[in-house]
Amino acid sequence: MEHVRFTGWLAAAQLRQQLEHAIALVVPSVRAAGGDQEGLPSVAAEALMCGVPVVASAEAGLDDAMLDGGGMVVPAGNAQALADALAHVLHTGVRAGMGQAARRVARERLRASVQSVRLEQRLLSVL
Repeated sequence: MEHVRFTGWLAAAQLRQQLEHAIALVVPSVRAAGGDQEGLPSVAAEALMCGVPVVASAEAGLDDAMLDGGGMVVPAGNAQALADALAHVLHTGVRAGMGQAARRVARERLRASVQSVRLEQRLLSVL
């Protein structure tokens, strides 16, 4: 595990620096005993914007459709599925393609202007 880093919270500049060198971002979220779970983790959005593939559990607030080739979703708590997904991402050609898809997903779905339009449409639909 010499190439794995558990950084904890990072300031924005530190996060950007880590993502510039990252092979993948892993978000192995699980649902808390009380039922709490993640929404869309902002670090996943930031990784996608940097072209870093995201490997997340199904409890991370992400799904395969949202990642659209920029990452993979595995069952929460399934260590073997997580390991298999990471092994898949480690292949250079796979990683490069996922990185390109990650940037596309961020550009097409996560930009503030895109999110603003989606929110406006949603709000107007309930009026």
